[in-house]
Amino acid sequence: MKLKVLHLTLKSLWNSEYTMYINLVVAKLLAVDTDALRLKKVALDLQGVLPYLAKIAAQELGNLKTLTLTTLDTTRDLLFDGLVDLAYAYEKMHVPAELDAVAQIQHFFTTHGRDISSANYLSESQRLNDMFTAYDNNSLVKAAAQTLHMVPYFELLRTANTQFVTEFNLRSDEEATAEKVDSKAIRAECDDKLNALFTAIDYCIREYDGIDYTELVNKINEITAYYKAQLKARATRHHNGADVTKEAPIEDFPVSDI
Repeated sequence: MKLKVLHLTLKSLWNSEYTMYINLVVAKLLAVDTDALRLKKVALDLQGVLPYLAKIAAQELGNLKTLTLTTLDTTRDLLFDGLVDLAYAYEKMHVPAELDAVAQIQHFFTTHGRDISSANYLSESQRLNDMFTAYDNNSLVKAAAQTLHMVPYFELLRTANTQFVTEFNLRSDEEATAEKVDSKAIRAECDDKLNALFTAIDYCIREYDGIDYTELVNKINEITAYYKAQLKARATRHHNGADVTKEAPIEDFPVSDI
């Protein structure tokens, strides 16, 4: 069988997967004498895009922070709404020994608003902070929460809100100093350089009978075949109705095979 470089549908790779794939190919180039293989220029051209790919990777980390924020916001919404619903449930049960405690908790939620979970990020954070300040300074409300076994849920809500505020501030600080990255343009340029490399390899295989490209091509093809298989499996899951956008990115190519 004639030696030939496998090609991958690059546009199907997510940004994190794309940067990893290119880095793996470059790693193979660094392991061989590209000058002897007549591939030095195209190899250097591809290596030259790595700093720009690193910017894409940094931007992806920012996207992960956004996902973390969304998760934390959903958690605190569920906890707050759950506390409100629990207070209503206690009110409907109308247990005599708990009536005073229920009245305290219901008045507390009325004062601070039962619509907190529908507020925007900043407003919800501030309103929850104000609510907990009042909670910590109101012995009657704290006693009522203890009577109704609601204290653990209040504390879970406090923790979720504190974590959200911390992550939100970190993301805001990073976004203020972060460089805006045009990942589409970077990938387009990188696509051109990768295709130029593969074209050069195929050309050199035909032109230079005395140079052995087998090891390099086989190593690159191993990586490409791995990603092709992962993409095919993802396409199958998508065809069967899976929401693949919520899946984790394709795992790194096995380190032992690098």
